[in-house]
Amino acid sequence: MPVANDLRDKAMSTAQEKILIVDDEPNVRKSIVRVLRSEGWQIMEAVDGTAALELMQQIDFNLVISDLRMPRMNGVEFLAIASKTHPNSAQIMLSGHARPADLENIINQCKVIQFMEKPWMPAELQEKARQIVAANVDQRRQQHASQMMVGEVNMAAKLQLASLPKPIRAENLQVDWIFRACTTLGGDGLGYRIVEDRLDFYMVDVVGHGVAAALESFSLQQILATSDMRQPELVAQKMNRDHVNKGDGMHYFTLLCGSLDLKTHSLTFCQAGHPSPVVLQNHQLTTPGGGGFPIGLLAEADYQAQTVQLAAGDSLLLHSDGFADEVTADLADLLINCSQRRAVRLATDDTKTVCLATSAKERLLEWRTQQPIHDDVSALIIGI
Repeated sequence: MPVANDLRDKAMSTAQEKILIVDDEPNVRKSIVRVLRSEGWQIMEAVDGTAALELMQQIDFNLVISDLRMPRMNGVEFLAIASKTHPNSAQIMLSGHARPADLENIINQCKVIQFMEKPWMPAELQEKARQIVAANVDQRRQQHASQMMVGEVNMAAKLQLASLPKPIRAENLQVDWIFRACTTLGGDGLGYRIVEDRLDFYMVDVVGHGVAAALESFSLQQILATSDMRQPELVAQKMNRDHVNKGDGMHYFTLLCGSLDLKTHSLTFCQAGHPSPVVLQNHQLTTPGGGGFPIGLLAEADYQAQTVQLAAGDSLLLHSDGFADEVTADLADLLINCSQRRAVRLATDDTKTVCLATSAKERLLEWRTQQPIHDDVSALIIGI
């Protein structure tokens, strides 16, 4: 919520910044406190690196100012450990007698932002500390925003999967799907529903990946989910009229939509730049369809419906180009094998209910994941 975000950012910006001063000389620590006190920060002191690390276990400091030469644990050893255990704390090193080897160790082992030689000038130390603390606060705010964004994207990905329809398991109809986004969110979308005595379905593939493509895909699915697919060419024509000429020649999507009459087994579909459906009849594979123009590219694009007569025992594979650019020989063999297995089970199973979609889905998913995934992967498996 915007109000909650505003309150959170305000709280972060007004939180008291915390500074840790580490030096074995009390007078030096007091001098630094005196210089920085006017900034309104919460300032704490430690006599050496060991004591400082104990404090850092309890308090998250924005800035640590450490001396180089200290007993028990020198500044390089202390800040090297602090760099690993508390990477969000900025570091300033102070020293009156640093050797070249010390400077090399500071660069290689620590995350020191500023090195200052003693005696340091109060105004310079105050200004450097002010700049570093401000940068640290801003960095933390950005990290927090990034973490929030990652969390929201992950939640959106879960919602995207949850919005997909449930598989259909019936004697005369089995439907299941495959969905894999190449990033956390995908631009592919699919859906189906039984309306009276028909199965309406659609598949959409928005150009691009990530959040923008997923949002566009979600918006399109809200329209397609309630569209009457008995004349799918009219659906494609309307979608094209509504989305053409949006000022970006590369803003488009492909669509495959249609309807399967569950009584007559007549399949009617329209293609708009989407891969052709794969039809399995009598263990023979065909790919009817002619491609068509993607939605949103050409105002004058003409969309036509096609009809294929199916029969009980036939099956369909509808897929995005991320699933397969074309039906290769090994994919064809896999589909035919699934069809043959189903025919055997139909002949021997007394219940006559054979879940083609589940068995085919598992084999298809295994086949697809053996290859690199560079695009969103989606498919519908329908058996009648």
